[in-house]
Amino acid sequence: MKSFKSFVESKIKPIVISSGNFNPPSINCLSIIEKASSLAEGDSYRIYSSTDSDQDHQPLDYNEKIDFMRKMFTTHGRNIIRDINVKDPIDAVKKAHRDGYNKLTYVSDDDSIDSYKTLFQVNKINELFEYGVEVTGIGSKMISESMLVEKARNNDLKSFSKFIPKTYGDSIKLFNAVRVGVGLEESHNFRTHIQIADSCELRDLYITNKIFNIGESVESSKDGNLYTVTERHSNYVVVEDKNKKNKKFFIKDLKQIK
Repeated sequence: MKSFKSFVESKIKPIVISSGNFNPPSINCLSIIEKASSLAEGDSYRIYSSTDSDQDHQPLDYNEKIDFMRKMFTTHGRNIIRDINVKDPIDAVKKAHRDGYNKLTYVSDDDSIDSYKTLFQVNKINELFEYGVEVTGIGSKMISESMLVEKARNNDLKSFSKFIPKTYGDSIKLFNAVRVGVGLEESHNFRTHIQIADSCELRDLYITNKIFNIGESVESSKDGNLYTVTERHSNYVVVEDKNKKNKKFFIKDLKQIK
């Protein structure tokens, strides 16, 4: 016969949740995800991102941001939720309640704990979760998102990269995405090109599908802009710019971006 304690524990369905702007994602986001995962102890945890974006302060759009987060934190990809209907922390915890969870732990940076407690109290979140609501902290933020955006504005990749997890190998792509989001050009200084010795080598690489393949990034020596290859032909390719406009370039006028 089950003890009363076992009976109660069998009824508890806990979840750990956190949400934030994460615009752009950084080591702050990593701290939150790792804390949520450790508190869940094998149970459910969900990480939500704000759906807001704007050119001045939140330069990545929602889907772009989720894509970066899932690539940056690959082992937690399925726990980083893409749901355009969850716009803020209240939406996130109410969704958990509707999904049958009855015990909530919410993860926040230390500076925001009291704010979340007040927010949940005002919105009567405590009344939704039969087995309680707890707000716990991860320490203070190491850097604000606005400071990271400013580093991208100032073309300071070195400082920007210090606050991106070392396990993420594409901080340049994130850096350039933030620059484009605030209305600036990508920083060409940080691109790495495949070095090609001569036109014969270029031709050989092209016809053996080692460069300029559909979906790959190329840089035009004609205008210095970055494009995506959409069509391949005998000695030229059709490319698309960031505004979805098509152009044609001979392969001799392109550089492959690693």
